Amino acid sequence: MATIKDKILERLEGIDDLPPAGPQFLETQRLICDGKHDAGKVASYLEKDLALSAKVLRIANSVVYGGRYGEIGSLPQAIARLGMDEVCRLTMAVKAMAIFEKSSGVVDPMEFWHHSIAVAMVTRNIVAVSKHVNSDPGQTYIAGLMHDIGIFIMDRYFPDVYRKVRESAAAKGELVHIAEKRLLGIEHGEIGAVILEKWRFPEVIVTAVKCHNSPDEATDAALQLTQILHIADFACSAIGAGEPGDAVPQTFSLGAWHDLNIDADSLSKIVSETEEEIAKAKIMMNINK
Repeated sequence: MATIKDKILERLEGIDDLPPAGPQFLETQRLICDGKHDAGKVASYLEKDLALSAKVLRIANSVVYGGRYGEIGSLPQAIARLGMDEVCRLTMAVKAMAIFEKSSGVVDPMEFWHHSIAVAMVTRNIVAVSKHVNSDPGQTYIAGLMHDIGIFIMDRYFPDVYRKVRESAAAKGELVHIAEKRLLGIEHGEIGAVILEKWRFPEVIVTAVKCHNSPDEATDAALQLTQILHIADFACSAIGAGEPGDAVPQTFSLGAWHDLNIDADSLSKIVSETEEEIAKAKIMMNINK
């Protein structure tokens, strides 16, 4: 007899259609998040998308991104102010949010993307303080941005089941991914990995997303990226911006802490800087309205 997990996996395998914005997101990923960040190609790409260009300008003119130094009105000026790396990250975030704009009502899209963008941004702080990181910054950011995509998949394709999972997690005061595993036999990291593999994301990102709640289970090739993602997730949870639906703060893996060589002072710095990243994430959410 098929289990709930079997039925979910069967349904996931039958999902062949990307949301309308999906192809654009994948194109953006290939174009500007391959570690090269060709300024000419990025600028040309942005110029063809007037709505995206307008959002980049609004972000560049926001106070937290330096708007207090005077308003700018052109895309080259915005790129100069933000820097190419930041423009690439912001573009990825805007395109990712466009993939899943609607919710069944189980998941709040604003809360979801607020957390996902914050986690993606915090990965930079971890890379900065860790003495043993050699992960690709672009892949690290994308992994952070997409780490909870399985939550939105559950919201879209299994809303009734997922509502019961979240209600149970709240009633028992447990983390959502633990309730998912208890009730469904599969958690959102695994579900997200199935979808990202179908979308042909790099294997290292697929594994990091799959194991971000249990980094010790990651393969050697994806272990460091998974650990960075795991600690970024924890840092956001520690200051009240955890995974949507979690009734209690997240815990973290001692193995990830040890392997990344993060001491107490470094973690304190990460958490402190996370507050600034979350402020930026809130701006992103307002920009996307």
